[in-house]
Amino acid sequence: MKQTNRCIAAATLIGTLVLALASLLPASAWKGDDNDDGPKFGPWSAPVNLGPPVNTVLADYQPFISKDGLSLYFSVLEGPTQNSPQDIWVAKRNSESDWGAPQRLGPEINTPATEGQPFVTVDGHWMYFNT
Repeated sequence: MKQTNRCIAAATLIGTLVLALASLLPASAWKGDDNDDGPKFGPWSAPVNLGPPVNTVLADYQPFISKDGLSLYFSVLEGPTQNSPQDIWVAKRNSESDWGAPQRLGPEINTPATEGQPFVTVDGHWMYFNT
């Protein structure tokens, strides 16, 4: 069996802090590869507005859905400008049913500063986000 990998890498330099991330994805995760025994991504459907209670009149963006598909994390810009407060919220559901009302994550995550771009690890034990 042919095993190939593709590399995705990113680096950010802020002051003296350098954050570098890299991932080796099996080639089978990419649509159109020769390896037919792995998962394929695509084709994507058109985006759908979830409507209330998830989508609001505020700027709801930077979504991340948990591995089990039951938690939807996203950022909410709570004012008219990019300098307005921004926090991370989560909407949950029990199965493929409708999403429940979003809840702002507590002070362990959200501070008086701006938080956004949530990412939860596959095991569900860690959340990475910017602040």
